[in-house]
Amino acid sequence: MAAIAAPSLSAEAAQVEQAASPKAGQDGSATPRSGPEILETNCAACHDMGVITATPHSAEDWPVVVQRMIGNGANLSTEDRATLEAYLINTYSTPH
Repeated sequence: MAAIAAPSLSAEAAQVEQAASPKAGQDGSATPRSGPEILETNCAACHDMGVITATPHSAEDWPVVVQRMIGNGANLSTEDRATLEAYLINTYSTPH
């Protein structure tokens, strides 16, 4: 018996399907975003990068700061939050 091949998507249908797919980092199904990318797309939407990078915070402070921003409306997935916190701690922490 011959196998029946599944119909392939037209180019237009494939574009619609891709456009409907969630962006990276929003649901964990796509490639994770980097710390700098999350900082630029999520944090810099409301804050000047100079304020973010020049404001002194210890490694212990950054998770509190990120939580406060989430409380103020920042939309971060669990994965993006962990990536962002690690990036901020490793890149912008000051001695406590």
